[in-house]
Amino acid sequence: MFGKLTPSPPPIAVALTPDRALVARGDLLGWSYTISNMTDRACDLCAWLSLLFPDLKERRLAGPLALSCGPRQMYDGHRTLLVPADAPLGQYRLALRVGPAGRYPRLWDEDEFRFRTIAFPSWP
Repeated sequence: MFGKLTPSPPPIAVALTPDRALVARGDLLGWSYTISNMTDRACDLCAWLSLLFPDLKERRLAGPLALSCGPRQMYDGHRTLLVPADAPLGQYRLALRVGPAGRYPRLWDEDEFRFRTIAFPSWP
């Protein structure tokens, strides 16, 4: 992976949940995320999102993004990414990582999910 994890329990926890595991070229990949402060004190952190391609090359999609998190505060939401029409077919891995502000790429926590690109949409 990418950096060194802080011994458990981490002060910040992250979770990713994909909308689906198969995504057609030209379609949207969607996922839900949470970033949770697990402590009773505020902390500053940075978060970054990376994509590992089928050829095992990694590309950072966003970040490091600086965030401030109050005691027991949680950020959550849903994001989408357009899969290009010419995207290589195969398995990808999307990872969300968080670490202390100003200490990139030191990690507090990370989560990831795998998805596969397919040539045509599958019909229900």
